[in-house]
Amino acid sequence: MSAWAHRYIRDGFEVVCLRPGSMCPQSARGVHSATRSHDVVTKLWSETPTANIGLRVPVGHVLLQVDTTQGGSVWHLKKLGATMSSKTAANTWEFLYKAPGLRLCPGNKEGSIRMQGRNAILVAEPSTLKSGGRYQWFDLRRPVAPPLSYFAELGLAVDLPECGPALKDHLHADAGSPMA
Repeated sequence: MSAWAHRYIRDGFEVVCLRPGSMCPQSARGVHSATRSHDVVTKLWSETPTANIGLRVPVGHVLLQVDTTQGGSVWHLKKLGATMSSKTAANTWEFLYKAPGLRLCPGNKEGSIRMQGRNAILVAEPSTLKSGGRYQWFDLRRPVAPPLSYFAELGLAVDLPECGPALKDHLHADAGSPMA
């Protein structure tokens, strides 16, 4: 696991040491324990070699989580473009997009498609859950940057700095609508 964590740091990610077989951070500091230090990673994974690996969502990015068990469909995201994505141990999907300037509003952690920002952790391959489920990369492309208005079209609660009041009213009115 340590070798993977070092690789993620070389790829520019901040790494979070997660409890073995879990999505929960090892440290009480949670996402704020993320590091880009190879020395810290070596120490953490020498103490707990089977610890899972989490990646902090980078600045200017969002993590979209599609829960297919709740009726979510990855086809809703097709318009956003192919991007870095993974299949989680619980058979849901996670997609990382560049979204500089996008501000999240309350209401994005419920439903079949959820969006989270900088305080979220993407559990990374080769992490596993105690149930035996594995995390695996589906697509390792660099995250793409779709037009910010596409996130609003998905019915997600966002605040677009460049949009006018009409679009903001529309997007907040539809933020709680279920995704078919």
